[in-house]
This record gives sequence, structure tokens and C-alpha cells, in this order.
Amino acid sequence: GVALSPDGRYLAAALLSQTETFVVTAIPGVAGEVTRSDLRVWSVSDGRELISVPIEDLADRVDYFQGVDVAFSLDGSLVAIGGRQIRIYRMSDLGAG
Repeated sequence: GVALSPDGRYLAAALLSQTETFVVTAIPGVAGEVTRSDLRVWSVSDGRELISVPIEDLADRVDYFQGVDVAFSLDGSLVAIGGRQIRIYRMSDLGAG
């Protein structure tokens, strides 16, 4: 799910089962991977990521192809993410708004 805040200041996206690769420098040529699911919020004006909130517990309860929905409240003070469960965050608690 992806949502733009009503005032156009923030973009929120639920990224499910994203694989991140990292290189272990102590052992040359060895790489590892981590799979994670996050709600991420960016500032539209400068493209800066404001927050990344783990949502593995929500992502585990939805089918990958069904996904989750993301929505802002009309005043932009709240962002909600939902699949089979709903979680609501205050933008001010996420360091925005």
C-alpha cells in the first residue's frame, strides 16, 4: 500500500518482505540477507526518509499478493496501515507533523 498525505507533504508505503543484502567485512566475499517488512514515511519536499517502522507482525497475517492498505486521516495527523489488523500511528509520534 502507498498513500500521499492530503497536504502532499508525506508519502507512506508499506514494504512487505523486502530482502536487504549486507556484506560481512570480517570474512571477504561473504554476504548475508535479512527479510523485513516496514511502514516507511518520506518527506515529499526533499525526499528524506523520516521513519521506518517494523510491521512484521502485520505482514505475517496477510497474503503477499493481497498486501496491506495505507491511508492518512483527512487532516494528515494520522497514518493507518491495515490488512487483517489495523494499526494507527500519530504522525507527531513518528517524528513528523
